[in-house]
Amino acid sequence: TWGLFDTLKLSPNSMSGLESYDEDISTRMDVLAKTLETMRKKDPAQKPKLLTKAAHDLKQISLDIQSYDLEASSCGRAVEFAGSIAALKERHTKLKTELDFQRTEGLSKNELFAYRTKAKTAEEMTTEQMIEMADRTQDKGIDAIGRMKLRVNEGLTLGNDINEALLTQQERIAAMTNTMKDTQSVLKRSKEVIRYFGRQVVTDKILLCLLFLVIVALVVIIYLKYSGYSSVKIEDLTTKKSFLRPVSYTHLTLPTIYSV
Repeated sequence: TWGLFDTLKLSPNSMSGLESYDEDISTRMDVLAKTLETMRKKDPAQKPKLLTKAAHDLKQISLDIQSYDLEASSCGRAVEFAGSIAALKERHTKLKTELDFQRTEGLSKNELFAYRTKAKTAEEMTTEQMIEMADRTQDKGIDAIGRMKLRVNEGLTLGNDINEALLTQQERIAAMTNTMKDTQSVLKRSKEVIRYFGRQVVTDKILLCLLFLVIVALVVIIYLKYSGYSSVKIEDLTTKKSFLRPVSYTHLTLPTIYSV
């Protein structure tokens, strides 16, 4: 657990040494990531050697992360550095996945099967080999569990985001429904008001027509009154007899009357 402190030449009790863990490990991870990225362009003959070195560097980084976690806990600052340690572990998992992919890239099915089954049986292994194999199996299991946790956390985060989005959509739909109901109510009241004003306009037109007729009648009556026409003369004008003067036949003789 003191390996990285010895590398940095810092005292274990130094707070600056603890805070330098993240920067140092992140720098080494950046270098390893660039190495894995450019490894595909290298000569295939050089690739096994580069992969071996990358695996050794990744193993050392894993040990340093464990030391980082242990030292943070021993100093009582585990909560403070929990986010930093978790981020480093996540990057380590991604680098491990990329390294495994680089190891199996380009292999045929038979070669891939042979690569996965080349381990010796338990009877053929020495104690050191069995311990090494157990360590590798444990590391693979831990990495698999870490990836599973990462996927579960991503799924939970995505589920929470979707749930919040659905709740927001429901609230918007409810608000739109209330707005539509209010609009329908306003339209209904507006329709009733328009009908009322329509009836008022028709009634006003009828009253104006009647008032106009009354005014015309009054004007005609006033005109006839001041123009010299009486009610009798007006009635006489409506018959033909009013244009004939009465004739007296008393001064005529009978022969004259008969001839007429």
